[in-house]
Amino acid sequence: MAISMMIPIPGTNTLPAMGIFVTSFGLLEDDGAISLGGLVLCVMGAILTTSILLALIWGGSSLLDIIKTWLGR
Repeated sequence: MAISMMIPIPGTNTLPAMGIFVTSFGLLEDDGAISLGGLVLCVMGAILTTSILLALIWGGSSLLDIIKTWLGR
């Protein structure tokens, strides 16, 4: 989650940060339910970050194809 927080794309660092906070709070209080909730937030953050990165890669390749056809004319 710390690696996904370093990505400079807006919206990709809030959910992992909340997951880390909730997980650490659960570990601090020795509460398994809170720790599990934090881990669920971490998984949701990983899914969000992965989906945004895949959308950028897929959209970027589509944009490159459009630019290549435009310059090829």
